[in-house]
Amino acid sequence: MKRGHVICLDPTCKQARSLARAAGCSRFTYNWALHEWGRQYRAGLKPTAFKLKKQFNSIKAEQFPWILESPRDANSQPFADLGAAFRNFFASIKGQRKGRKVGYPRPRKRGKDDSFYVANDKFDVRRQGKRGVVRLPVIGFVKMHEAVRYEGKILSGRVYRKADRWYLAIQAEVADVRLPAAHKREVVGVDLGIKTAVMLSDGRPLDAPKPLKDALAKLRRANRRLHRRKKGGANRRKAAMQVARIHEHVANIRKDWMHKVTTMIVRENQTVVIEDLNISGMMKNRRLSRALSDVGLGMFRPMLEYKAPVYGSRVIAADRWFPSTKRCHRCGHVKEVMSLSERTYVCEVCGLICDRDLNSSINLEWYPRLAGNLTPMDTSASTAGPAPAASAVDEVGTNPCSLVSTL
Repeated sequence: MKRGHVICLDPTCKQARSLARAAGCSRFTYNWALHEWGRQYRAGLKPTAFKLKKQFNSIKAEQFPWILESPRDANSQPFADLGAAFRNFFASIKGQRKGRKVGYPRPRKRGKDDSFYVANDKFDVRRQGKRGVVRLPVIGFVKMHEAVRYEGKILSGRVYRKADRWYLAIQAEVADVRLPAAHKREVVGVDLGIKTAVMLSDGRPLDAPKPLKDALAKLRRANRRLHRRKKGGANRRKAAMQVARIHEHVANIRKDWMHKVTTMIVRENQTVVIEDLNISGMMKNRRLSRALSDVGLGMFRPMLEYKAPVYGSRVIAADRWFPSTKRCHRCGHVKEVMSLSERTYVCEVCGLICDRDLNSSINLEWYPRLAGNLTPMDTSASTAGPAPAASAVDEVGTNPCSLVSTL
């Protein structure tokens, strides 16, 4: 099992300058390789990351001697990064890569792309009291805010700067971790939304803190101060750091809440059923994009999926066309149309009146039975209520659900 760990560093002023210098070397090398790749391609050659690396190593001591003052990996790894960027670009334009389209690699910018790679045999992490230190090549021992939590083989590390703070991201290979779980329910359905971020099928609504909404006034003031400052001045840089730290604080609050919620869900439930949401498509709605990003629903599924094996749980993503919102969880009737403004589900057949999100989460709890995908512990009746009556589950006006055809 591979796990990642991000630790905040506490460098001295001299070490901070050395870290910035190493990040600058990495950025310069990447931009040099990108420019040279384009020049050779336009000249009719076939450049590769390996050829550019050999070319750069033959001239760096003579033309760029200042690069030798920083760790070697800072001017070596950018070629592998550029090669991966071009592979993704070519695979994207050929239709061989899933997800969003990947554009042509862009030059790295100072202040935005401040990072450099360190190989696992070039740095060492040690515990020092309650915290720890990391030994980086050329730079020396740098204090960390905490010790590494995992015991295993360290595969790689990357030092980066965010909001004028330095961090060390470590990837480690550890043994399979199994933490004690307290499974209170066999199956739970989870409905995600903006007004109520997470609605569980047992009736518990979990509201997100929405830190961006609370910080908008402070962000407006900070941005006004930023744009009053003269470009290129020290005061403008200080104002920019203040804006960046507000954004970092907002992101940390959102991530902390999402970690706590996902851990609670997989620890207390044997099987978690969620929606297969098109988050990238939802973000294109300019009226909902800010509220949607403030909740941070895009982090929910990845967190659940990597935490579930640790607690002995599993995650099931319902078919995207499963009508969890339009379907009555009592009788199985499916509405033809249900607008986003309807916050209460009213069934025309059985007369059920239920909260919209709760009805959707209960339908998701029933999804493994409807799809014939029973859990190992799922032998008794659901706690959500009586079994639904026979009804079609295909969503009206859409492609039929591949897993669920009849009840």
